[in-house]
Amino acid sequence: MAKRNWLLVALKIACAAAATAIVIYLVVYARTGTHFNHMKRMNDRELSAYLQSFGSFAIVVGSLAVLLQTWVPYVPFVLLAGANVLVFGFKTGFLINYSMSCLGAMLAFLFARYVAHDWIAAKMAKYPTAMQVNALIEKRGFLIVLLGRILFFVPSTAINLGAGVSRMRIMPYVLGTMLGKLPIVLLESMIGHDLFHLKKYGGRLAVLLLVLVVLVAVGTWIKKRYTVKRIV
Repeated sequence: MAKRNWLLVALKIACAAAATAIVIYLVVYARTGTHFNHMKRMNDRELSAYLQSFGSFAIVVGSLAVLLQTWVPYVPFVLLAGANVLVFGFKTGFLINYSMSCLGAMLAFLFARYVAHDWIAAKMAKYPTAMQVNALIEKRGFLIVLLGRILFFVPSTAINLGAGVSRMRIMPYVLGTMLGKLPIVLLESMIGHDLFHLKKYGGRLAVLLLVLVVLVAVGTWIKKRYTVKRIV
């Protein structure tokens, strides 16, 4: 059974990597029209300058895209992180990724606590895993939020909503979110950046992806050992 679970985890990681590679190929390398081919012939600085020519509108779109992704993960975060870093430069892009990701998590927490508490609590009651997450947060709120952000053993949405309907105080949640998201958003921003510069940063990208896989593997082990066995 344990071997089967690890095979499923490996399959999910492989599928996610394949999907990411396909999206990058279609967006960056595929021939999809004269205008896009013209953009392909631009170097990084020219492309960045072109996108920045949209001014504050580009920043608004980049920020809202990350904010929405924290609520509805319609694309892998790493792709949005990489796009913002490509357009606005690494420092500004990372700040957008980090600040909007934290803001989205905090808004979800407040929504669950003050707007839709009863409805979300009723929905979570139907799923044993969600109730396990909620029980963990009740016992060790700050630690679960902090490690959950870094090690992926709890889905981000489950952390946001589970903490919101729990008795966890706001400040530990905010601190756990800000501290936990800092290294992981930095890591994903670097991966996203290197995905768009495969030839130049291929070696570093391999190392970063290995770090990400290790974090996911450790998180999966923690989830199976503590969430399932210790919460009843």
